[in-house]
Amino acid sequence: VSRTVLLTAASLAVAGMTDATNATPMSIRQPMRELVSAKLHSHHYRLLSDPHFVRGHYVARSINPSGRVVLMEINPEDGALMGEILI
Repeated sequence: VSRTVLLTAASLAVAGMTDATNATPMSIRQPMRELVSAKLHSHHYRLLSDPHFVRGHYVARSINPSGRVVLMEINPEDGALMGEILI
C-alpha cells in the first residue's frame, strides 16, 4: 500500500472525527473510550483521543510502543486491533 493511500485514509478518518464527536452523546462515548483504552494499553499503546466510528470500525489517535503518533483501527465486533496508520 502506497504512502499516498495511507495519508488519504488518515485524512478522511480525521475529517470524519469532527462530525462524529458532535453526533454521539457523552454517556455513550465514555464506556467505549474505556474499552478501547484498555485494549490499546494491553498492546502497549496510549490513547490520545476519543475513539470515533468511521466506515464500520473505530479509529483512535494513539501513541504506539515506539513513541510515534498513529491512528489505530479497532474492530467493533471483537475489539481486535485491525492496524495502524502513521500520522
